Amino acid sequence: MNGRVVENNPGIGTITSRCVVLLISSIVASLLGITCRSAYGEAECQQCHKELTRKKIVHAAVKKGCSVCHSAIDAADIPHKKKNTITKGLAAEVPALCFQCHDKKKFENTTIHPPVKDGMCLACHSPHNSDNGKLLQSAVPDLCFNCHDKTEFTKKNVHPPVMAGCFDCHAAHASKYTSLTVKAQTALCTACHTAPEIKNGIHIMRGFAAPGHPVSGKTDPKRQGKRFSCASCHQPHSSDFRKLVRYKNDTPFEICISCHPK
Repeated sequence: MNGRVVENNPGIGTITSRCVVLLISSIVASLLGITCRSAYGEAECQQCHKELTRKKIVHAAVKKGCSVCHSAIDAADIPHKKKNTITKGLAAEVPALCFQCHDKKKFENTTIHPPVKDGMCLACHSPHNSDNGKLLQSAVPDLCFNCHDKTEFTKKNVHPPVMAGCFDCHAAHASKYTSLTVKAQTALCTACHTAPEIKNGIHIMRGFAAPGHPVSGKTDPKRQGKRFSCASCHQPHSSDFRKLVRYKNDTPFEICISCHPK
């Protein structure tokens, strides 16, 4: 196709006519006992792998040189041969390779995001370059919807932080709180919801003799195994009912009978 051979393997990339020159040169270099790297330097990799540095954000490791991660690649041969059994000739398996630069302790806590727990860094991050912050494979929240059911986040009434992105409320890798929240649940909600109706753990309910409804500390009667919280009555992401309430609530009483029988 116009002198260009397209490989199905994205790791090899599109081999252009320039790569043919490199192939011939590598044969000559081999006969002279010179490696491809010593003949051309690390930057020569981009002659075939230009797409790995074209986007807005380039991984710092890529800037340092391909061999930082791909140390077991024999650059003297095209297509390249590996000196080990690890995919792409990496110096170590992922995530061990990533932890050579990134502090492993930041990815360990009480609650760990399943892709992190399974060592699937590349499920969310591009190893080379990206147009998205943090080298994400796609923009948030679309990236999150690859695993999380989008319908739960796109009902009639959507919580504004969901529209802004998931990371206002959730940690991406690990957290000491359930659901990977960045704070304890009640503290997280009251960081934005500062109205006097919610004070000292009590949600003031107008029209009732009791002083108010607790928002924490008790066992949730509707969600087995969970403690009572704001999320006991309100959906944190989206709801088909007003005020993001979990249950049909044309009147306040309808909310009450969801837990308190008549």
